[in-house]
Amino acid sequence: MLRSNVMQRAVGRAFDRTYGRLERDAIAAARRNNAMLLYVPDAPGAALQTSVTGYTPATPNTPIGRLLDMQYGPPRLGPELLANPSFNTDATGWTPYANTTLASVGGKLRMGTTTGPSQPMLAMAAVATIPGQTYQLFATSATKTAQVGVFQLQATNNASGAGAYASTTFGVFGAQSMTDLTLIFVASATVTYVVLRADGGASATTADYSEWDNVSLRQTIDAPGSRGPELVTNGDFTSWSGDNPAGWTLSFTETASEYVTQASPGARLVSTTGVFNEIAQNAGLINGKAYEVIVQVTACTGSGSVSNASASPISFSSPGWYRGIFTAVGGSIGLKRSTGGAASDFTVGSISCKEIPGYHCTQPTAANKPVLVKVPRRKGPDLVVNGVFDSAASWTSANASFAGGGMTIAAQFGNAWQSVSVRNGAYYELAYTVTAASGTAPLALSSTGFTGATTVIPTVVGRNTILLQCVNETLPLKFIAPNASTSVTVDDVSLREVAEWSNGVQFDGTDDFLDVTFRDYYAAGASTFIGSWWGPVTGNSSFGLVQSSTASVTPLYAPFGIPTTSVNASYFMRDDSGSAVLNFRTYAAGAYSGSGVVSAVDHGARLVGRDHGTVAVDVTFARPGTLTSNKITVGAAQRTAVSGFAKATIALLCWSANVMPDADRRAIERFAAFLVGEPHV
Repeated sequence: MLRSNVMQRAVGRAFDRTYGRLERDAIAAARRNNAMLLYVPDAPGAALQTSVTGYTPATPNTPIGRLLDMQYGPPRLGPELLANPSFNTDATGWTPYANTTLASVGGKLRMGTTTGPSQPMLAMAAVATIPGQTYQLFATSATKTAQVGVFQLQATNNASGAGAYASTTFGVFGAQSMTDLTLIFVASATVTYVVLRADGGASATTADYSEWDNVSLRQTIDAPGSRGPELVTNGDFTSWSGDNPAGWTLSFTETASEYVTQASPGARLVSTTGVFNEIAQNAGLINGKAYEVIVQVTACTGSGSVSNASASPISFSSPGWYRGIFTAVGGSIGLKRSTGGAASDFTVGSISCKEIPGYHCTQPTAANKPVLVKVPRRKGPDLVVNGVFDSAASWTSANASFAGGGMTIAAQFGNAWQSVSVRNGAYYELAYTVTAASGTAPLALSSTGFTGATTVIPTVVGRNTILLQCVNETLPLKFIAPNASTSVTVDDVSLREVAEWSNGVQFDGTDDFLDVTFRDYYAAGASTFIGSWWGPVTGNSSFGLVQSSTASVTPLYAPFGIPTTSVNASYFMRDDSGSAVLNFRTYAAGAYSGSGVVSAVDHGARLVGRDHGTVAVDVTFARPGTLTSNKITVGAAQRTAVSGFAKATIALLCWSANVMPDADRRAIERFAAFLVGEPHV
């Protein structure tokens, strides 16, 4: 019998409380040890940005540019700001666009159209906001019919829903269900209109619609200690000396066409010919550290920018509030015209700059872009009957055999299937163990199964896990051999609906890296490394924290190694060129074949590695000698004479430059395990 909605909500609240408790314990443990703690919280905008210098937060399935150290904790979300976020009884508080109809249907907001073809369908709600503050707009789920376009979440200052200053798009044209739609934006006015949108296509009729459920708008509030003190003097420009702002230095000689003057309020910078002009001050920024700058632009003709020595963390061409997170390249902060030779005239009401403490990660080049993805945290019961293949019971097959507790498909188009109780739009984790495989792409999910497309799936020997979405709940779970001259044997098949999600960072196996800012994790002394990942780690190189360049380098020292001859799930550890058991120069591709949580504690003379809390190795450890570089990289490091990079989805990485007390290490391990739905001893 299915749980009631009340029961499901109760379970969800219990898991929310568990998440909060484990997260708080992990953060406290990290801070006690000054440990770098990298993970993506449930509100991704608190930890990820899509740009190296900008503040645009990453959303699921988009690249990231920066991953912030969370040892000081994530910003929390404020109270609900929408008057009617749940639509349990009606659509009160939401205004329809012209020719849009709104109604509460089954506890969801249904948006329809009275005219049909090519008709925008919008629902808008006015909310009081604070300019310059960050907000998260979130929808638990959204569904639409066949002739409706993509889902959109928007924020605008226009009561008609036009001119969105923040917008994000989800999905594709046509019938579709999606979950966890998120837009994170910086408010630019005291009233923001949040917009739910899904336009009717050219063939839409009045029968087409989209439905939305559990829409939420909350302010993101900085966590205590997550920002340093204000570094800008006279950032509100209330103090002036003559006609120049006190505490600011002009880098140019004022003329009738190039000048700075007092505004009401703020400072106005004018360059009618586009000649370089800048006002700046030495704010004591330290190269390599991360800072947050927030600037209020009250008027703008042309363009301007915030400067940090030779860099420009923020550029602007219109009034508004702007926020940027950047890595300092000099000690100064300033304001200047943005484009040489182009006239500019802008007024800044205020500017603020604060340090973000910790050891943060940044993509080294524009081409290296890890992606934010969803990771299963909690799963429902197993839907597969006889997934251990004690016999052929419950399976219908063609050219498949069942023996010795396994299922073998060794002929092209051989298949095996069983009906499962799945739901359209829902996501499922399929897990299975491959005991033998040969040939090219020996196993796939059939197009006549509930996924609706022939999809080749991994056949790395060992445990494999993949995510699937149901598009046709009337069809079965169906395995098929798509190619000739192949054979595969699988065992322990399970299919579970994903009920709760975490966030992870996915490295795609090509050239994705994140460089950690200025910290030598391999200085003399002991250390502790903790990590968790979801799904198999594949590729022909190392993965994890690497003290080296991202190119082929020997020697390469890393805390993530594969013992020689090992092809099984192992543990994160520090590479050592002097010990064969720790030497990963013969890295085994696919050695990490399932989700895991591991730790390695280097006591200086010994290294103890734990897998899911249980000691997996305890060996004499010879500390590496000369290091190749003091750069730390999170990602795949390519070794000499080894092609390709590792691919993995990482949920949490932690490094401490000392041996953590066992209680602190376990606190972080428990949170890491919870994020990927793994057990922990």
